[in-house]
Amino acid sequence: MNKELEIKHTKVLTDILNNQNKRFLFLQGGSRSSKTYSTLQYLIIKCLTEDNIIVNIIRKNRAQLTKHTIKDFIDILNTIKLYDDNMFNKTNLIYKFNNKSIIRFIGGEDPEKLRGIKSTYVYINEGTELSQESFMQINIRCEKQLLIDFNPSEEFWMKDYINRPDAVLLHSTYKDNSFLPKNQIEEIEYLINVDENYYKVYALGIPPIPTTRIYSHFKSYNNLPNNIKEIIYGLDFGYNHATALVKTYHTEDNKIYVEEIIYQSNLTTPDLITLLKEYNIEKHIEIYADGARPEIIEDIRRSGYNIKAAKKNVKEGIDYIKSKEIFIHNNSINLFTEAKKYSWKTYKDIIMDEPIKLYDDALDAMRYAIYSSKDNTQNYINVNKLKKKTLTKRPDFL
Repeated sequence: MNKELEIKHTKVLTDILNNQNKRFLFLQGGSRSSKTYSTLQYLIIKCLTEDNIIVNIIRKNRAQLTKHTIKDFIDILNTIKLYDDNMFNKTNLIYKFNNKSIIRFIGGEDPEKLRGIKSTYVYINEGTELSQESFMQINIRCEKQLLIDFNPSEEFWMKDYINRPDAVLLHSTYKDNSFLPKNQIEEIEYLINVDENYYKVYALGIPPIPTTRIYSHFKSYNNLPNNIKEIIYGLDFGYNHATALVKTYHTEDNKIYVEEIIYQSNLTTPDLITLLKEYNIEKHIEIYADGARPEIIEDIRRSGYNIKAAKKNVKEGIDYIKSKEIFIHNNSINLFTEAKKYSWKTYKDIIMDEPIKLYDDALDAMRYAIYSSKDNTQNYINVNKLKKKTLTKRPDFL
């Protein structure tokens, strides 16, 4: 390709281009540092300058790829006036270039799907989400280079790869993104007033003080087991923050399966009641809700739902959640995202016994359901009725 392109970029893309000879490029950084955007720019350049290459862009959750990564990819191509909708197979998420190079977007929920996938280049978006087994399968089938970005919010098993002589660690923060609007800069810098660890991870892009993450034991699932004995809903009210409704399935062997149903901001009470009807929320099943809004609880109760105020002993509720074996459905994106970020407050490197009131909307709803119902002996659901039951339909889910 002889045509010269003018691509506006940050320092992050320059750093990537200067390390093209490395097998592994690890991009560690804070929020809005342009890690993802710059990596996509780099891979587009590769596809425009190298014929017949295969670029695989992988993230654990396909829905997050669709919502964020693919959106950025299309935006970059539109910016340089090269996007062609006819070249994008939106079913298989494959974009073809005129020189027969392709970029393929892959959800990594199932490690088996990653076996046998050959690549010239691989980009793993949010590397901390991917298992070591999946990474090993990807690595042995990649011809040239792997790029992995991550926020240092948790212990990262790839540290052994980072220390290899054919790897480089590129660090970036919001200060490396010269295109960031002033209001976003102010929000990131304000984190110093919220919590020291949040500021370290999301502003400075450096690891937090150890052990501040509250939940680290959740597992994922796709299908419900057959031994469900009870169903309970949890509801956390919000407006600027999200209103969150979760559905919890309690098994006979004391495991809990959790599904995110509603996660939406700017909902009025009538809006919420309409959604409860649209999602076919069973009126006879208990809903434990935030007792700080008794007027909303009463409006929902008058609509026929079995709703009541939740127990709000926060620390005791968190301890109870941590004592249970909990599985979260793979499509419950916001629950997984909040669980990664939900942390204890810190003061001068001392970990406090109080959670930071951020990234907790769906987690609060889950706690209301599980902790408030822990002494329940009634409302058991007939197991036979659940054997053919599928997860609640989510028409708004990408």
